[in-house]
Parts: sequence; C-alpha cells; structure tokens
Amino acid sequence: MLAFLEPKTDSSRRTMALPGECVTALRQHRARQAKERLRIGAAYRSLALVFATEDGKPIDPRTINDRFTQALARAGGPHIRLHDARHTFATWLLQAGVPLKTVSDQLEHSSIAITGNVYSHVTHEIARAAADTLHQAFTTGS
Repeated sequence: MLAFLEPKTDSSRRTMALPGECVTALRQHRARQAKERLRIGAAYRSLALVFATEDGKPIDPRTINDRFTQALARAGGPHIRLHDARHTFATWLLQAGVPLKTVSDQLEHSSIAITGNVYSHVTHEIARAAADTLHQAFTTGS
C-alpha cells in the first residue's frame, strides 16, 4: 500500500535551481502528461506527480531502477545504482568549485559533514589540481 506523507521538515518543501536544459525537459514532460490526461480522461489519476505511469499512478521504484540500469547499458556506461548518481552529482559540483554548503543544501543534507565525508569523492582531476596548486605556491613564494 502506497502512502503519501508530508515532508519531515518545513525546509524539505523548497524551490530548487535547475539548469535551463532541465527546465525545458520538465516543461516538455509536463506537456506530454497533459496530453495523456486528456487522452485517458476520467481514468487518469491526477496526483500531481512529476513522474507517473501513463494513467497518473505512482511508478514502482523497481521500475525506475530497472530503467536507469537499461539506460546506462544502452549508453555503454558502467553498472551503478541510481543512488550513486547523488554521489556523482556532489563530486562534480565540488570539483567545479561549487561551495560545500551549496552542494549540501542541494542534496538536502542536514550537515555539510555528511556531504563532505560521504558524498564527495576525490577524483584524479581534484588530486591533480591540488598538486598543481601546491606546486604554484612553492614556485611563486606565496
């Protein structure tokens, strides 16, 4: 039995900044959903879900995981869990210089320690940049 519950805290209900490409894709998705609603009529279950089955019902989480795995396979990507995408998100943003607090807020973590210790990973590029920064400090006398 599926139950919809209120968020744990008031801060869980928020507006999130997204890249323009994501906003465009979500608008296109919403337009497709509106067409489905019209096509199906009264049988459509309007629960105001962003992602739902064709008739508006919640998608089984196993289906989402299966589709993610299939999409990775088609793209020739490695087999990872959908949850691993959160770690990748954090690592990429931190590597790009986004402040830890901002990344933590995007992931809805209660503490930057969770983001820093669990979700960020030191990539080769990050380690190389640290070594280059150290080299620059030694050679310029800063």
